Amino acid sequence: MVKTGLKVKDVSKDHFSSGSTGNAPKFSRLVVRIVEAKQLLASDVETGKSDPICFVWCGYNDESPNVEQATEHGDGGEQQTRWVATSVCYTTTDPVWNQDIVFPLDISDVMSLSQMRCLVFVRDEDRDEEGNVTYDDLGMLEFPMQDLLIGGRAMQNSIVRASAWYDLKKSPGMRKVDGCVKLTISLIFAPEDTDAINSQLDGVELGNTN
Repeated sequence: MVKTGLKVKDVSKDHFSSGSTGNAPKFSRLVVRIVEAKQLLASDVETGKSDPICFVWCGYNDESPNVEQATEHGDGGEQQTRWVATSVCYTTTDPVWNQDIVFPLDISDVMSLSQMRCLVFVRDEDRDEEGNVTYDDLGMLEFPMQDLLIGGRAMQNSIVRASAWYDLKKSPGMRKVDGCVKLTISLIFAPEDTDAINSQLDGVELGNTN
C-alpha cells in the first residue's frame, strides 16, 4: 500500500490541494509534516544541547521495523528504504524543521490504511573528525492511521489531522525521555484516483467534516 518514502525535495512542492487544477497533486500520498519539537533531552554534555534529526517510517501494524536501520548511511535494504530523514537542526533542544516526508500510496486498497501506523524517531546526530556518524535516541512517537481516518478533517481530495503536539515516548533502551513534537498528517488523493477511492469507501464515513 505505502511505497518508498520520499523527502520533500524529491516531489512537487504542491502537496496540498486547494481545489484548483493548477495545484492538484499528481499522485496520491501520505504526507507527514515534521513541524518542530521542544524541550528535547540534551545529548551533548559540553553544549547542553542536541543535534536533532527525525526518522519517519510507515507500514502495517504487525510489522516491526529496525530502528538501527534509521540512518542516512543504511545498506539500502527493503526496510531501510522506508526510513526517511529530515535535516539536522544543530545545537538546540527546540528544533524547527517544517519539513514534509512523503509516502506515495497505492490506492488499490485504501481501507488497509486503518491497519497502518507511522513511527517518528527523534535522534541526536554526532559526527567525529573523520565524518563517521552515530546516533543517540531522544524519543519516539507512534501515530495510528486510524486516528487520521476517524479524527482528521475531510477536505477536497484530502483528510488532514492539523498541527498537534505529541509527547515523546521512550525508544527501546532509553532510561528517560522528555519533550514533544508537533506534526501535521495528511492523506491526499490525486483527482484521477477519486472514482476508485469513492467506490472503496462507499457508505463509510471518514474524517470530521466540521
